[in-house]
Amino acid sequence: MSDKLKLFRQMELLYDTEFDVIQQFKTKRDGLFHQDGLFFPNYTEAEKHELTDKAIAAVDVMHNLSDRALKIPSPYSGKPTEPPKLRF
Repeated sequence: MSDKLKLFRQMELLYDTEFDVIQQFKTKRDGLFHQDGLFFPNYTEAEKHELTDKAIAAVDVMHNLSDRALKIPSPYSGKPTEPPKLRF
């Protein structure tokens, strides 16, 4: 378990069910790595969909986590922080 994920769980920003989603994706992703680098086996369509679904679910969890983190009051102002404004 990464220190960041452990911290988010301690802060109650990452729920156990969400942590499980990330871990399932990490387990599947880690299975793609071998000594010579990244290895993409010949997955069946079902396996490709499973990996993609796990990746999407993990990204959704991290998006929810960032939303929750931005609602934490700032230690400087006592107000929730605002997301940065993007310039295009």
